[in-house]
Amino acid sequence: MLSVVAILAVLIEAVSGEAIPFEMVDQADFLSRHNEIRGRTDALNIECMTGWSATLAAAAAAQAARCNLIAPANDERGYSFHKSSAKLTPTQILQEHWNVYVNAYNYIQGTCDTALATNEQCNSALQVMLWFEGGDFGCAREKCSDSFYTVCAMLIQDHLLSLLAFLHAHCADQLSPYAGKNY
Repeated sequence: MLSVVAILAVLIEAVSGEAIPFEMVDQADFLSRHNEIRGRTDALNIECMTGWSATLAAAAAAQAARCNLIAPANDERGYSFHKSSAKLTPTQILQEHWNVYVNAYNYIQGTCDTALATNEQCNSALQVMLWFEGGDFGCAREKCSDSFYTVCAMLIQDHLLSLLAFLHAHCADQLSPYAGKNY
């Protein structure tokens, strides 16, 4: 019986690692660096990230504990993922996202040069660089058996759903060329 418990403990450790929390100074660094790096893009409508959310950090921690780079399906949050062999600072992580964005992603064609980065790396870089809405976010880091996984979570679909609800409620007559007309 003891060996079964030991095997289960090893399996659980293999699936999830050790959470390495971000201190307040790291959280502030994530916030300022997110905004500094997002400001490097040519996009004119990118809003600033406004604050650290413990709720979003907890969602990011749940994803980081899975020790993979796969975003959950049907989640109202957007995620950016980072995997490294070393424990990096927030500045280093975000700089790597920027490097992928600049070197591997072709904005005009909407493609990722997979000789320079994986599709997952491009998707994470785009989440950080091009999602126009700001707001709160939260990040978490996990030391897994093979690497350090850092995940940041931000709300996206909630913003889109709110916008669609607003448009429907306040602009429905302008959304359809046939609205309000009797034919």
